[in-house]
Amino acid sequence: MLCCGLAEFEPQLSGLLVDRSGASSRKITECPVFDALRRPSSVATSSAASTSGSDPHPSTALSADVLIRVPGVPDRSEPPLGAGLIGDELGGHSPNMTLITLLGFQGVGRYNSVCFSILLLVYSFILLSDLVVLYVICSQSSLHHQPMFIFIAALLLNSLVGSSTILPKLLVDLLSASEPTISLSMCILQAFVIYFIGASGFTLLSLMAYDRYVSICRPLQYHTLITMARVRVMLVGAWLAPGCLIGGATLLTSRVPLCRLGMERMYCNIYSLAKLGCGDILLSNVYGMLGVFLTVYQPSLFVFYSYTRILAVCMKSSRVFIGKALQTCLPHLLVFINYFITTSYEIIGSRTEADPRSMAPTLVSLLVIIIPTMCNPIIYGLKMKDISRQIKRLHRLQNTH
Repeated sequence: MLCCGLAEFEPQLSGLLVDRSGASSRKITECPVFDALRRPSSVATSSAASTSGSDPHPSTALSADVLIRVPGVPDRSEPPLGAGLIGDELGGHSPNMTLITLLGFQGVGRYNSVCFSILLLVYSFILLSDLVVLYVICSQSSLHHQPMFIFIAALLLNSLVGSSTILPKLLVDLLSASEPTISLSMCILQAFVIYFIGASGFTLLSLMAYDRYVSICRPLQYHTLITMARVRVMLVGAWLAPGCLIGGATLLTSRVPLCRLGMERMYCNIYSLAKLGCGDILLSNVYGMLGVFLTVYQPSLFVFYSYTRILAVCMKSSRVFIGKALQTCLPHLLVFINYFITTSYEIIGSRTEADPRSMAPTLVSLLVIIIPTMCNPIIYGLKMKDISRQIKRLHRLQNTH
């Protein structure tokens, strides 16, 4: 048995090293502990002399204050390696007990009430407009049987979930008198939802581009290629594939030990969470860049290709055909450009060092979430004639009653 304190194992060691009849100490076995005991120590000798001056066996008078360090055996007086880190062990605490401070609110200061009023109006508008357009699509049989409007409804549902993941927490934090915090588990969940909504949004936009491409470039094959069964499979794939990719990135990030608990943002995202870690995040960065390419830029390339082919067909067609094509394609193209610009800015901005005293990066990261969710119902509600016509009809029916 190895020992770390002499006082705890003094009887056993004394019995092994010293014969009870008073004979001289004999060598029992080769052990670092025994060698350390046999070596004369000034501390042990002085302690033994003060406590038992007439002891015939001074080697048995061991001081409890002397600590023997055994090679390869950890010292009980030292904390275990990694006890101060926030990682898989979390220093003995669960993720729900680990709080991350959101430092993005520091620059708001005395404008809390103004920001709260603006965000409350924005969130109310997003909820109302998204729900109105979703109700119109789902309630009108002439709309919810068309693949294009099914994809629009799915995109608006994404916007509704994404805004509800961030804005209610922001409103509560703006009213809070204390420094805004969020638990580690909720931060991981929020980061996953935000990235999942963004990635699936690009996938849905690519499906819309494919729908418009088949409708304009291959009109005779449209009902063969775009069936309701295939639309259901496309929707499941549009949510399942990004969910798996984002889930992998979230899992890798959550396993990195945290060394800091202050995030320079108003909400959590995966990359900002990874920057708080002190472990090796090379694998997370490589996987993250691969995920960005597969979920953002690969669908974007397909969208650019589809609309380029549509433009080539329109250039060879009549003005009436061009007008009808633009009527259905322009809203999708505007929403896609909005998504692409805001997402690209967020990807680049999150990977560049900014002045921590500046509020610009924090506000821009907030606008990245707000602008697309506000513009989607406006663009589809006003630019899509089928939807705007049904909204006007519902408004007239409401006024008559």
